[in-house]
Amino acid sequence: MTSATFPRAPAGTGTFQNPGAYRKKEVIIEFDGVYQNSEVWINGRYLGKRPYGYISFYYDITPHLNFGGENVVAVRVDNSHQPNCRWYSGSGILPAHPADNYDKLHVAHWGTFCYQRESQ
Repeated sequence: MTSATFPRAPAGTGTFQNPGAYRKKEVIIEFDGVYQNSEVWINGRYLGKRPYGYISFYYDITPHLNFGGENVVAVRVDNSHQPNCRWYSGSGILPAHPADNYDKLHVAHWGTFCYQRESQ
């Protein structure tokens, strides 16, 4: 499977192939971050909006895939409400990881954590 490449720009599109063997898997697309107010579509279907930019997020794209064919991901980024800020005045798409796949029965994405017990 190939990866989608998104430009570091205010918006972008990318394509990737999704093998038919993934039909029985759950497939997600994960973004390391999109600054800011991103909206994401796959194959013309709206996935959602992320109102901020300094956090990674993902969408389950399984029901919207063209298995064995090309899939088009479109990302819109809107930083117009804050054209300049203290730390970063730009806008853009950090690396995206399309088509990470999991078996239907799996530990949820970000579903585990560790903690330290209190000292005795």
